[in-house]
Amino acid sequence: DYEFRYFAIPQECMMVMKNAIRVDQFHPSKRPAEPAVGFNILCTRSTYHSDMGLDTMAAAYERLREAGHAVTMTIVGRIPDSVWPQIARLKGDPNVEFLAFLEKEVLKERIDRSGVCVVPFKDVPDLAQTYPIKVFEYMALAKPVIVSDIDGMSELIDDGETGLLFRAGDPADLFEKIVSVDADPAFAARLGEKARAASMACDYAVKGKSILDMLNRLTAC
Repeated sequence: DYEFRYFAIPQECMMVMKNAIRVDQFHPSKRPAEPAVGFNILCTRSTYHSDMGLDTMAAAYERLREAGHAVTMTIVGRIPDSVWPQIARLKGDPNVEFLAFLEKEVLKERIDRSGVCVVPFKDVPDLAQTYPIKVFEYMALAKPVIVSDIDGMSELIDDGETGLLFRAGDPADLFEKIVSVDADPAFAARLGEKARAASMACDYAVKGKSILDMLNRLTAC
């Protein structure tokens, strides 16, 4: 819709739809996280670039450890040489795990076992219009989700209800949001439950029907 607006396409001529997933492929478990794992912060991407906020995530994680929170962090995805300097200080930290790639089912298991899932994108034009599939997957697995308050992702999350928004690029605010989830398991569970319910609207079948209905109306004209 950003591109359509740029070219002055009238709003009434647009049908705006976010990404979609097959919600029935995501089954949140009811088991508690294993004590040995503790409260795990999970970030996942296929490949990171410098605007995806790993430096923000790293700074928030360091604040958590310095404040005495027993958290661990898992970063899944390829990190190019140009991005490593943002998080170089985390290399060798026994509580931080770097995984370049995980098969889909294994990744879903890791999401399911995490304490919170974070998307720390920065507020830049190229990311403002993104609606990451991973956000829907986190929600479908009933995980508390924390995302930066850039335009696209702010449309996916009802702040305080289906997830939390933090100020993009602000590790102190991200720290506070993670603490609020870590310190209150009941709050975290409520966020996850509401996220799971909200994810139903992102299912392929729901969106497919909307597209079919629109095509039927157009062909009937």
